[in-house]
Amino acid sequence: MLTVTQESLDGATVLNISGRFEFTGRKVFTDSLRTVQEGPVAHVILNFQHVPFVDSAALGLLALAHQNLKLNNARVSIANPQDYVKRVFELANLQKIIPMYPSIQEAARSPVMA
Repeated sequence: MLTVTQESLDGATVLNISGRFEFTGRKVFTDSLRTVQEGPVAHVILNFQHVPFVDSAALGLLALAHQNLKLNNARVSIANPQDYVKRVFELANLQKIIPMYPSIQEAARSPVMA
């Protein structure tokens, strides 16, 4: 079962995602993202440290999250992807739209890209 918790770090909102990120977890993820967007947000970091698996639905949700945040002048980053998940992201070329970092601290310190 997918769970998402929220915390703040250096002005960014961190969503700590745990569990298999599959179609069945879409509501948990979208509800969490909606909650974040209700307040002022400039940078959302998706912490994938405890996500061992993602499916195509998750990839689509991540692309939508990027688009929605961009429309609100916010950005999204991915941090701590496990090897398998990172490989899936790379095969899908997700890093071309959402930057990936080895830690949430590095993601939080990353410069705003134009």
